[in-house]
Amino acid sequence: MQGLSPYRYAGRVHVLAESLHKVWFDERLVVACRSGFTLIYDEFTRVKPEVNNILLPVLEDRMFSLPSAVGESYVKVHPMFRVILTSNPEEYAGVYKAQDALLDRVVTISLKGFDEETEVKITMARAHVPFRTAEKIVRIVRRLRESGLCEYTPTVRSCIMIAKAISQQGITLHSEAFRKVCVDILAPKIGRGRSGDIVAEVLLNEVLGEELDGGD
Repeated sequence: MQGLSPYRYAGRVHVLAESLHKVWFDERLVVACRSGFTLIYDEFTRVKPEVNNILLPVLEDRMFSLPSAVGESYVKVHPMFRVILTSNPEEYAGVYKAQDALLDRVVTISLKGFDEETEVKITMARAHVPFRTAEKIVRIVRRLRESGLCEYTPTVRSCIMIAKAISQQGITLHSEAFRKVCVDILAPKIGRGRSGDIVAEVLLNEVLGEELDGGD
């Protein structure tokens, strides 16, 4: 062991060379600006307002600035270019307040919820339940929505959740299990911090009793 060196030597050495090239690819916004397409920007208020500032010169000056490495400094927006922005109300969780500068450049159209007939048809289609079942569930949810006591407004999604739950479990409308499903899904909409679990169940049982026991 005395003749061995404490050092190790590499028998082979590989030399690697790296180079970086910037490549620009037109994405949806640039493609729409060039070609005059309609850009649908869904849930734009879930993005921080400063990110949406990129739309300001597009809508105001009809110009889209490009990085210096692209070769051209800007894209002239096509006359037929349009943008549709969709968003939930500002009180929804995970939503940012839209900046005034962007709202000043668009036309705001407030949409109301679906009517009862449409909600019934949506529930039937999504949960694969009979008309009578979907109609009763929708009426319960709408009664709760119109009570004005909900911290979080129940939507047609709640109808679909209830309908799917009872359909998968084979639960009938006039059973105790159906009441429990409704309470489990709808009670959180009333809000624990605002009304409490007991108040939520009392309100829901009152609505359920009137809808299920009181006839059509």
